[in-house]
Amino acid sequence: FGRVHFVSGHFPKRQYSWQTLPRLPLHRRVGRHTPQFHRELRCDCRVLLTVLALVMSVQVVRSLPSENSVEITAHRAGAAHAPENTLAALKQAITDRADWAEIDVQLTADQELVVMHDTDLARVGGGKIRVDQATLADIQKLDVGSIFSAQFANERIPTFAELLSTAGQKIKLNVELKPHGKQDAERLAQRVVAAIQAASMVDRCRICSQSYSSLQTVREIEPQLETGFIAATALGDLTRLDINFLMVKSNLANRQLVERARAKNITIHAWTVNDPNLVGPLFDAGVANLITDDPIQIRNRVQEINSLSTVERLILSVRQTLR
Repeated sequence: FGRVHFVSGHFPKRQYSWQTLPRLPLHRRVGRHTPQFHRELRCDCRVLLTVLALVMSVQVVRSLPSENSVEITAHRAGAAHAPENTLAALKQAITDRADWAEIDVQLTADQELVVMHDTDLARVGGGKIRVDQATLADIQKLDVGSIFSAQFANERIPTFAELLSTAGQKIKLNVELKPHGKQDAERLAQRVVAAIQAASMVDRCRICSQSYSSLQTVREIEPQLETGFIAATALGDLTRLDINFLMVKSNLANRQLVERARAKNITIHAWTVNDPNLVGPLFDAGVANLITDDPIQIRNRVQEINSLSTVERLILSVRQTLR
């Protein structure tokens, strides 16, 4: 530091020690267009950026999720390695150590509960007949395994009771209600809740749907069952709904939504997370559940992130933010 001689300003033309001299603005000390001015300006900017980086780093470290804070759900019971929504897929999800299996339940023409995603049979070789227009016997004649792989030949569309029995204490179930309209929405909710209660699995199941009225019916019948609304787009403030969790597309699952939902005791579940590169940003955003067709791949990435040191996690988080 030493002594500083001022070439301009309102002080007498003599030297002052830096300890006693009032601090003038930079341009008053050295001139606005001199090389010294620009050197000192660059130095001041670097100091400011360093301070800001340290502040942001502290905030990021504090916000990093704790280990094992993210659960993994097998989408349609795990559609990557077995035919979706089948007993084979559920068994594979158990082997892959998924925490949950998400399955789709509908009513048939004879009022049986079947586990199937599409509302008609076209994709499984049964033509454009709607599920609610076919009987259980008709539906279970279809071989849904061979079109996936010869390894799964003769795999059939299961009933909800069969899925409950196979899941048992091995895996939890996130049951999506798929009513065909207002005419069967309440009946479907009632039948599904009754089946869960009969299997003594209220504590191992949760209910989700795009039908909010169905979720309200579930809430009235069995308050102990967690309910979640499925949203493909952001329409209004979904955290105002009377639910326990929100299932949203992965591109909507950001920290702002997570924090807004957390204030209402609602957790965020992101779907469908099949790209391991999505895990880091969703993990740091505070998402509670990753719904994926490939549980083992996503589980491996979560474990990789959990194994990083705090500094490595910070670097990864900053890199993801800058992308």
